[in-house]
Amino acid sequence: MVFKGTHDRSAYDIAAEIESLGGQLNAFTEKEMTCFYAVVLDKDADKAVEVLSDITQNALLNQEDFILEKDIIAEEYKGLLDSPEDYIHDVFALKLFRNHPLGYPVLGTPDSLSNIHIDDLTDFRETFYTSDCLIVAAAGNVMHDALVLSIQKNLSRMMPNAEKKQAEQHPVSLPVLPDIHPVQHHMVLGKPVFGYSDSRKFALLALHHYLGSGMSSLLFQEIREKRGLAYSIFSFLDFYSDIGILGIYTGTESGHHHEVQALILEILHQVENGLAPEDLRRIQAQMEGGLLLAMENSGPRMHRLAKMEYYLQDYVSIDQVIQAVRDLTPENVQKTLANIEIGKNQTSVKLGPLSFHE
Repeated sequence: MVFKGTHDRSAYDIAAEIESLGGQLNAFTEKEMTCFYAVVLDKDADKAVEVLSDITQNALLNQEDFILEKDIIAEEYKGLLDSPEDYIHDVFALKLFRNHPLGYPVLGTPDSLSNIHIDDLTDFRETFYTSDCLIVAAAGNVMHDALVLSIQKNLSRMMPNAEKKQAEQHPVSLPVLPDIHPVQHHMVLGKPVFGYSDSRKFALLALHHYLGSGMSSLLFQEIREKRGLAYSIFSFLDFYSDIGILGIYTGTESGHHHEVQALILEILHQVENGLAPEDLRRIQAQMEGGLLLAMENSGPRMHRLAKMEYYLQDYVSIDQVIQAVRDLTPENVQKTLANIEIGKNQTSVKLGPLSFHE
């Protein structure tokens, strides 16, 4: 809705002011935060701050645009139902977290979409789009003092909310795929792990890379390359304020899903004993190289700065992260895996040509 127009800019003006500079303007929502961002040349940084400040403070939020946007989101939801490999992650999160808000799908559901009103958006902005909830992060050829002055000029009217309230929690029911029978069998299994600020996350990252990150990973090699049982199989690791998720996704022919699930559980039991020294050294090199290559792009740098401020209220340098990776040993990795009991109590969900009731 914030891209639909402000008191001073139409929807076209908002897009054109950045795109006419060769830049990009966009936003995304995660489980615990929303990010509005612009990518521009260094000389246009002040314009980026001006436009971002305008849309986050002065969006019109009118009823006509609201009705139109609800229709757009409804179409986006239909697209999600046509992508069971994406939709299953919403089903998994809801089963894992039950009625906790972390289990709610970011896109919502048809019921939640139909029940939201324009006043809900206005109240939410007044409550949470305040200076005490705001983090500004920038990366690239940034002139720090000039950026601070620009932020002070454009965000000076944004005030803190001294009477902040918690977002209301409403239980939601995520519907099954209606009248959709995907050819493949889709499966996610996983479990809760540590949060973002826990130093043991580096051991989990090592496990994630070993298990299912890339074509050299154990799951990819054992299930796809050696047996040809799945085209897509990977692990994923998400960190939140005080909890995380370590999970595995695969899509396979329906007749193979029992065999694939048994193989995944067998592999998880194998890694309960930790990683061999030579495997850990390979994974450490992979993690270090991947981090340094990611830092070649200003986008990951910007997101990393914002997340550190949000989750840690502190700055951790790239060198410190690399040192934490290098400090991993087979012993502390094995201890971490024992703590989370990686081979036990996995939550699983399945979608496929048939109805599954678990």
